[in-house]
Amino acid sequence: MITFENVTKKFSTNPLKNFFINNKKVTILNNISFNICKGDVIALLGKNGSGKTTLIKLISGLLLPETGIVKFDGKNRLTIDDIGLVNSNERSFFWRLSLIENMKFFLPGAKYSNEIDYTLNKLGLYNKKDQLIMSLSTGEKKKASIARALIKKPKLLLLDEFTSSLDVISKNDILTELLNLIENRHVDAIIFTTHYLEEVIHLANRVFYLEEGKLKLDLSLNRQYNTEDISKLFFD
Repeated sequence: MITFENVTKKFSTNPLKNFFINNKKVTILNNISFNICKGDVIALLGKNGSGKTTLIKLISGLLLPETGIVKFDGKNRLTIDDIGLVNSNERSFFWRLSLIENMKFFLPGAKYSNEIDYTLNKLGLYNKKDQLIMSLSTGEKKKASIARALIKKPKLLLLDEFTSSLDVISKNDILTELLNLIENRHVDAIIFTTHYLEEVIHLANRVFYLEEGKLKLDLSLNRQYNTEDISKLFFD
């Protein structure tokens, strides 16, 4: 489904490069190669700054690689409707619009109208649809981000620290909904970044571990693994 071949990504240490002679670049991801198959649920682990979010953005098409090839089903890029992206940025909505107004703005057209109501109801947000986004709780905003991604029925769901700042109940609700998506094959693949090992155990069948911009380990998981096993593999 997804193929990375020798992908490297660098960023300038000086964003105002046109105004300065010296413009050094730092390598964030270095010669990364892997394949992701339909049905994979992959957890991206690694310390802060290891390149997890950059990898998510490369997969989504928000960034292009410095060198190397990224392919999706043999094509150079998925369309915007093929990808559902959820990040930890609450400001990705218009705060002074209602939840339903936001959904209609980001998902215009008659083809999404039934899906909007269905998905909001599925995530327990239907009774909040007329409330301003700014009045929703952190957990409700996070669910709204996931709803916005799911309404398009994407092939690929990308989740960047999607449970950060959530209470236990909200986190469990979202994890349950993601498990339903996986079990009912409503998405082809899920890739998520997290710092919580229990999420890895609940959701993932593979783990990528990034360290200093390199893919140090690609591990297939089975249900015999527990959080202690994962911790020993990656963090001891």
